[in-house]
Amino acid sequence: MNRLASLGLAVGLLSIASAAAFGQQGGYQMVCRGGGAMKAEIFAGAIVVRFEPTDVGVGVAPPGPGQCGWLDRGYRPGEPAALQYSGNPDGVRYLVDGVLRGGNFYVHVHKDGDAMAVDRIGP
Repeated sequence: MNRLASLGLAVGLLSIASAAAFGQQGGYQMVCRGGGAMKAEIFAGAIVVRFEPTDVGVGVAPPGPGQCGWLDRGYRPGEPAALQYSGNPDGVRYLVDGVLRGGNFYVHVHKDGDAMAVDRIGP
């Protein structure tokens, strides 16, 4: 393989590794429990879910009604307490059902401005 091809391959692999490290390929898993003060706002094929963040990771204590949290740690100051999703209508229904039924639901997210953008729905 020539040097240019080797360099291109190395840069490509580094980009993939960096994207995975920053959660850009599937995001970070979050567990939410509907109910409580959780609210869903629906706009033309998009949904925003506002929630109360957990103080500890859901591996330590499950989220209470109206809460979402990370698996491994509590929420940090400044992290958005809103989920934003647009896409498949089945995904919108899954989130609305989770908010209204009060059970656990699962998302994979990354920070995007003032919200956590949902990359994937489900465990």
